[in-house]
Amino acid sequence: MTETRRSGIAAYDRERALPRLIAIGPSELHDRGPDIRRKIVARLIRAWRAERRRGIAGHWAYDLNRHLALSQALAAESRSL
Repeated sequence: MTETRRSGIAAYDRERALPRLIAIGPSELHDRGPDIRRKIVARLIRAWRAERRRGIAGHWAYDLNRHLALSQALAAESRSL
């Protein structure tokens, strides 16, 4: 794991990052239960894969910063399961 990714995971702020990355409501955002976390991880995986496909295809909408943010959020949320 790169130093950039490690520091991004350490600085991860759920309330700030998740609404910018995936569609999530306030009730889900503040719920820390394992069922909600699994749903959030599943959404993050789908979003990460979609962004990855855009990057591989060379699509104009690909955003490297979003890809990295999704990767860091996914790692942070997965660790807390």
